[in-house]
Amino acid sequence: MLTMLALLAAVRIMPALAADPQQYDLFADNGSLDSAQLEEVIRREAERVLGERIKKYSHEPSSFGYTFDGNDENFLDIKISFKYSPFDNGLSKLDRPAKSSSWRWNLPYLYFAFSMRQAFYVETERDSNPVIGQRFNPEMFARYWLNDGGYLDFGYNHESNGQSITSAEAFTEKQNEFIAEGKSTALANEFISRGWDYWELTYKNNINAKRYGYEGFSYYLILRRFLSEGLLQDGVEEV
Repeated sequence: MLTMLALLAAVRIMPALAADPQQYDLFADNGSLDSAQLEEVIRREAERVLGERIKKYSHEPSSFGYTFDGNDENFLDIKISFKYSPFDNGLSKLDRPAKSSSWRWNLPYLYFAFSMRQAFYVETERDSNPVIGQRFNPEMFARYWLNDGGYLDFGYNHESNGQSITSAEAFTEKQNEFIAEGKSTALANEFISRGWDYWELTYKNNINAKRYGYEGFSYYLILRRFLSEGLLQDGVEEV
C-alpha cells in the first residue's frame, strides 16, 4: 500500500520537480537530486497524500483500546467512524485555490457518514457482548465550508445501541433466562433497545488556524432535535 502511494506520489511530483527544482531544500546545489534525496521527497509526498486521504474520509475520532473500569469488568473498546461525499474534494476554503470565489466552491456538499462503537469483555465470566453499550450512528448531512476554515453541517441522523429488547414481554423473557442460568436479572437491562432519529446542526471552527497555518484548537457547537417519529425509528421505545 505504501509502495503504491509512493509510486503515485512520484508521478504527481515529477512535473513540479522539473519546473522548479529550487523549491525543494533537499536538492543539491546544481538543481538535481541523487537517489537518496529523490527517495526522501517521494516519502514526504506519500505521507502527505495519505494524510489528505485520512482527513477526507475520517469523521469522528476512531479508536481502539482496553478500558479498565472500577465499577465493572474490564473490556475491549473499538470505535470506527468514516464519512464519504461523491462531490467534495475534502478541501476547506483555506486550502482551496484563488478561484474559490467561484459559485461551485461555495455550495454545500452532501455527505454520508457512519460511526460504530463495539465493546467486548475479554477473559471474564460475563458474556462477550453486550458490554456497557454499543453504538450505531448513520448520518446524512450537508456541509457548508466557511471562509475562515470552519464549517456548518445540517443533517438527519439515527443513533441506536444495537440491542434487541423492545417490549416488556421480551424483557421478562430475558430476565427468566438469566434466572435459569443462576445470574442476576439486572443483566437483562443491557439488552434493552434504545434508538433515536434526530436533526443536528453542527458548527466547527479552529482557533488561530488561519494565522499560524495549522489546525490549532478545534471547537464545536452542536444542536439536536430528537423526533418522536422518524424515518429509521418508529416511535419512542418505552421499555
